[in-house]
Amino acid sequence: MPALAPDADWGWLRRTAGRLKRGAVNQKPIAPRIRNAADLYQRALSALAGIDDKPEARPFAHATAFRDALMIALTVARPIRRRTLASLRVGQHLRPTSNGFLIQLELDDLKCSGPMSFPLPPSSVPHMARYLDQLRPRLLQGHAHDGLWITARGCR
Repeated sequence: MPALAPDADWGWLRRTAGRLKRGAVNQKPIAPRIRNAADLYQRALSALAGIDDKPEARPFAHATAFRDALMIALTVARPIRRRTLASLRVGQHLRPTSNGFLIQLELDDLKCSGPMSFPLPPSSVPHMARYLDQLRPRLLQGHAHDGLWITARGCR
């Protein structure tokens, strides 16, 4: 309004807007929607188990649902930036070890200083192994690349 009529007194409008803003009540409080990380991780693992228990009537949808739940479990268990998570590569960032998998990030992959590495939680190791052995090849749809997470079109 001041741009339309710069000489007019718009103080009354600012005061009215301020009163309305102060009187507004948050209709959706955020506190009840916040979940703790352990609960989210268990929910993701339960989702992975639930997906495994269902028959694979739609194999591609089964694989994408499994991938999504695994991404959530990994994000909760080992929080990393979305860009870093999306760019993980099999063999470069995700490496098998004698008792599971190791995520190894270099300086180029991080905003912080120095390389970082951490193992996957033992409870997610069988799910990652199943994803890599059975479901990731299904999502690749004949494409060949080292991206860990595969899109619906078979791309990284």
